Formats: sequence, structure tokens, C-alpha cells
Amino acid sequence: MTPSSSQRQTMVFLGMFVFAPSLLAAPPTITEAQITEMNADAIAKAAKAAAQASLESDLAASAAASKDVATFLVQADLPAPPVDAEPAASKPLEVNPGPNDTVINCTGGMYFDADAGVLVYLKNVTVKDPRYDLTGADELKIFFAKKPVEEKPLAKPDKAPPDKTTESPEAGIGGDLGAKFGDVERIVATGAVRLDQKAVEGKEPIKASGRIFTYNLKEDRILLSGGFPWFTQGTTYMRAMQPDLTLQLFPKTGSFVTEGNWQMGGDLEQKKKDPR
Repeated sequence: MTPSSSQRQTMVFLGMFVFAPSLLAAPPTITEAQITEMNADAIAKAAKAAAQASLESDLAASAAASKDVATFLVQADLPAPPVDAEPAASKPLEVNPGPNDTVINCTGGMYFDADAGVLVYLKNVTVKDPRYDLTGADELKIFFAKKPVEEKPLAKPDKAPPDKTTESPEAGIGGDLGAKFGDVERIVATGAVRLDQKAVEGKEPIKASGRIFTYNLKEDRILLSGGFPWFTQGTTYMRAMQPDLTLQLFPKTGSFVTEGNWQMGGDLEQKKKDPR
């Protein structure tokens, strides 16, 4: 007995659910933080590609202009300008960071998205800050809070319109990079990240490590996850006994939260002996 066309369609439809149960599975959940991460990565890659394309275009235009100048000098029977065998190169800026300065180094470039307020550092990122040192990061992203837009009062009809050339610093080259943004909201670092807190009066310094490090300044919350995160303070330590666990730290209060299989140890008697 040959099945009808409608029967064949029904059999195929049911077969999709019998032989492909993965089609019924819910799609993996993507968190807001992951979306932000992907957006920041896309911004950095797009900026790098745009910069390379712009540089190639500028160099091509410069070469064409040089050719036109050489042709003009020949036609006008004028001597060509002397060419230096070794053109002078610019020198690196000399700086002497102060004791309260924060210095960030990277070897893969840095990118700032003025619309999103995201500053990205790539490859071999290190941070030296009066409060802590951060090392081992492949990427470091800094997210800034946006300032509220100020409504300007309407100009009176009897007044002339403002001079666009002197109205604000944004009229110059580069503009005011921080004009639209306020304080840092969040820091996200990925890689073999290690944080070494500087000694604080009355408190033992903290050392911590994980594959993903996030710091929410508003909530005063540090998240360490990925790999085998660990944390030490004085003689006390905590370490993950299985990969991809999470540790939450609240530096101001000293509170912490872990999940999964962790181990804690150290010389607890040392706390009693410590005169502080």
C-alpha cells in the first residue's frame, strides 16, 4: 500500500523529532556579560581592519602625490629636492609615572569606542596601580558610565550663533575623548589573570587568579572564574578543586562566596597570634 503525499509529510515531520532530539533542546543561554564581551571583541577587530584600510589608502595617496610632484619638477626643469638616506624617526615620549599613577601596558594595540564607552587592550596586558598589580591578561576591557545629556537652553533670536571653531574642545583634532563618559563602571580581563593587591594598613594583601576576572566598581564585587581559580590572604588560601568554578569577592567588607568543590586551609592559629 503506497502512502499518500500527506502521510509521507507526516512521517517526515515525526521523524525529525524521533531521530533528531537535539532539535528540541533549548538553545544555550547567552548572558548579558557574554554579549557585551562579543560586542567589544567585534569593535576591536573592526577598528583594526578599518585602521589598516585607512593607512593603506593614505599611503597610496601619498605615493601618488609624490609621483605628481616629481613629474611637475621634470616638466618645469626644476631640481628635485635632496632625499635623506636615513629619514629622521620620531622618538618615544619620555614619562616619569608618579606614585599615584596607573600604568597599563599591552603589545597588541588598544581601541576606544567613543559611542559605546569601551576601552580595549590586547595581548600581554599588565596594570600597575597604587592599589594592585594585574598580570597575565590576553585582553582587558574597561567600560565607562555614560554621562547624562545636558539640555542646552535655546539661544535668543537677538544673539548670533556660536562660533563653531571655538565652541568646544571637540572642534579641534581629537576632540575631548572623555566628554561623554564618567567613571569606570566595570573591568573585564581574560587570560591567565593574576591580581596582587598592595599592602593596606591593617589588612593583609590579597592575591587571586583565574581565567576570567571581572570587577564591578559600583557593586564592589570581584568575580574570578574559569580554569582553577584561587585566592590567598596571609596564611589563608582557597582553591577550586574542579575547573570553571566561580569565586565572588567583596573587597571592602571582606565577604566572599564560592560554588562547587573548593578547598580552604591555612594556619588559622596565626590570626590569634597576629597583634593586629
